[in-house]
Amino acid sequence: MAARHAHYDCSQGASSTALLGACLPLLAHETEKVLEKLNEKFNGLFHDCSIKIEYEQTTYGRASLVTLFCKNPFVFDSIALSKIIASVHDSDLGRNLGKLPDVIASLQEAELRISDYTTDFTLDKVELMEIACILVSLDLLDVETISCSPLPMGEGAVIVDGILQPLPLESSLHLMVGMKVCPGPHESNKEIVTRNICGLLRSLTIDDGIQRDRPDSSILEEVSAGTDNERRTGRLTIERRENETASKPSIPGNLPFKVDSLNHLEANLDDCTGEALSFCTEILLKNGAMDAWVTPIVMKKGRAAHTLHCLCHASDDITEKLLLVMFEQSTTLGIRIHRDIARAALHRSFLSVKTPFIGNVQHGKVNVKVGYIGRKVVSMKAEFDDCKAICLETGVPMKKISEYAIQEATRIMERDGTKVKGDDQE
Repeated sequence: MAARHAHYDCSQGASSTALLGACLPLLAHETEKVLEKLNEKFNGLFHDCSIKIEYEQTTYGRASLVTLFCKNPFVFDSIALSKIIASVHDSDLGRNLGKLPDVIASLQEAELRISDYTTDFTLDKVELMEIACILVSLDLLDVETISCSPLPMGEGAVIVDGILQPLPLESSLHLMVGMKVCPGPHESNKEIVTRNICGLLRSLTIDDGIQRDRPDSSILEEVSAGTDNERRTGRLTIERRENETASKPSIPGNLPFKVDSLNHLEANLDDCTGEALSFCTEILLKNGAMDAWVTPIVMKKGRAAHTLHCLCHASDDITEKLLLVMFEQSTTLGIRIHRDIARAALHRSFLSVKTPFIGNVQHGKVNVKVGYIGRKVVSMKAEFDDCKAICLETGVPMKKISEYAIQEATRIMERDGTKVKGDDQE
């Protein structure tokens, strides 16, 4: 059976509102099914919400403008979002809605990185509903794969929280890493692509670290355009790929863990100092490596040496960039490349907890990385940099800060009904 593919043209700007506006008209009279399915999967979380569709004339012709209403608006902090993610992992979701945990985690990580993990990540109810509605709509349209045009960068600056910030905004820029981008459109001082759409398209279009391309040959079935109040307008096309044989089996989006493909780079070094090796790993991590490490080895003639390792997404651009770093920053003459190594990874989120070790920098806050298998929490780790900052300011040992943060995170998760490692097995 031929697979359905969706391609989103966002060359004139992109937002989650505009993408939802392009999705809903394709469902015809089934728009209400979107909310019905959401409430079924999320225990009535959106029972007080409704959807309104209007139409406007744009550069793409007639485009849909969607407005979401919520009688009881609510802002979800990292604790509430972790609870939602846990419940999602425990449900039988569709191919696209099953990616909601990855979307939330990518948005969360981008925001926490730009704040050096000092502020909590929040998502309001309408934002969460908008993201979930898009994913449900794609499932109802039987879409299996998604691609998008290069994301437009825009130019100029906008004022955010009273501060003039360059475009694209830093959180959006972090989410664009590894994705295709282009200049324009030339509308100075206007946000062309939003953070939420960057997180959505990143999770939907990147497979094994490589952004998916539009099919070379397909049959066009449906076309729709959506816009938002800032006139960011995109066009969604639904296409059917004919006589296509998959190069590898697809992995359902609702597994209790995710499987991706990585590249492993390694080089043996017998004439590189420990300081130089430490600097190499630091530079590799700053340039997009997922991990970098050093192992001791014994080379021919009994020479003590080390192997420098680097793990990265299976993307040619990232791999070439890291190869260049290894050649420039170490003494190696050759690097071994192991391609397409399968890796199973836990779904994860961040939980911000308050400790009694209060200083002027962190204000006692520590972010804890939480890993899940299904609904059960199986891994917790306090962020090193948070603990280090508190330790340097207050003098409290890092071990004590880390242990307290994990205990507090465990208490919060158990209070909210999430199973934590060590509980009785189901």
